[in-house]
Amino acid sequence: EFLVRGGIYTTVVAEHRQPDWQPPTPITLP
Repeated sequence: EFLVRGGIYTTVVAEHRQPDWQPPTPITLP
């Protein structure tokens, strides 16, 4: 999978797969 803007892409995909899923902690890449 891709990592765009600190993992926003993966978060969006996860939200689409599971609407009730909530991201634990915002990922911050250096």
